[in-house]
Amino acid sequence: MASSRELVRIVSIQKSPIIHLFGESIAGAATIRGFGQEKRFMKRNLYLLDYFQPLFLLSAWYYLSAFPMEVLIPVSISF
Repeated sequence: MASSRELVRIVSIQKSPIIHLFGESIAGAATIRGFGQEKRFMKRNLYLLDYFQPLFLLSAWYYLSAFPMEVLIPVSISF
């Protein structure tokens, strides 16, 4: 299960720019609206989602391909 922990760490690192900007946007929503910067923040959020999605899909593929190996190797060794 070490690869599962590693995957969780990688996904967390990849999501951190998105989560950070989203948290800032919520915390400063009144200021963003006050200065009329909604479009800029929306574009930035959409860019980050588009940019980091392939990395997330790659790490999800890694998890799905590595998990069966973690299960099958000990089972095949035990027989």
